[in-house]
Amino acid sequence: MDTKDTLQKIESKKIKPVDFIYLGVILLFFIITAVMFFTSTNFIIGHINKIFLPVEEVANKPLDMERYRLIEKKLNLPSNIPGEIPAINTPLITTATTPVIPATITAPVNTKVVTTPTVNIDKKSISINILNGSKKAGVASLLSNNLEKAGFSKSSTGDNGTVIPITTIYIKDSKKDYISSIQDVVKKSYPKTITKINPENSNFDVIIITGK
Repeated sequence: MDTKDTLQKIESKKIKPVDFIYLGVILLFFIITAVMFFTSTNFIIGHINKIFLPVEEVANKPLDMERYRLIEKKLNLPSNIPGEIPAINTPLITTATTPVIPATITAPVNTKVVTTPTVNIDKKSISINILNGSKKAGVASLLSNNLEKAGFSKSSTGDNGTVIPITTIYIKDSKKDYISSIQDVVKKSYPKTITKINPENSNFDVIIITGK
C-alpha cells in the first residue's frame, strides 16, 4: 500500500461537523433526563413525607390566617374560620341555691365525777424486815432510817447471806395498799426495785432485800 492511499484513509476517518450535532443531542438528552429524575425524586419524597405524616400532626398544624384572609377577600367567602364556632348570645341563667347548714349534734355531757376511794394507811401498823443482799455494809440500816423518816415503824435489819442482783420487795397480798408508799422510799436509793408476793404466814408483812 502506498503513501497516497494511507493519507486518503486518514482523511476519510476525520470527524465531521455532523458528528458533533449527534453528540450534542445525546448529551442534551442525558442532561434533561437527569434534571427530570432529580425533580421527580424530590417531588415524590416530599409527598411521601406528607402521606406518612401522622394524622394528629396534620390536624394540629396551625392555620396561616394571613393567607386565609387574603383568599377569603379575593373569593368573597363568608368570614367563618374553620374550627371556630360562632358565638351565640344565650342568656345567663343563674339558679339561687340556699346553703345547707348541717345539723349540730350535741352529745350528752357526762357530769358524773368518778372518784377513787381513799384508803386510810397506817404506816405504823405494818412490820418491815430489811436484809442486806449486797456486799456493801450498812445499807440495811440506811434504808431503815429512810422508811422511818417516811412515817413507817422502825424496821428490823439483818444479812441476807447471799448477794442478789436487784433489790426486791416482798409484801403480803393483804397489805398491797402499802406498796406504792414503800416503793416511793425504796426507789430513791434503788430505782430498779421489783415487787413480789410475800406469803401470808410470814413473820413480817414486808421483807426488803437490797441488791448489789
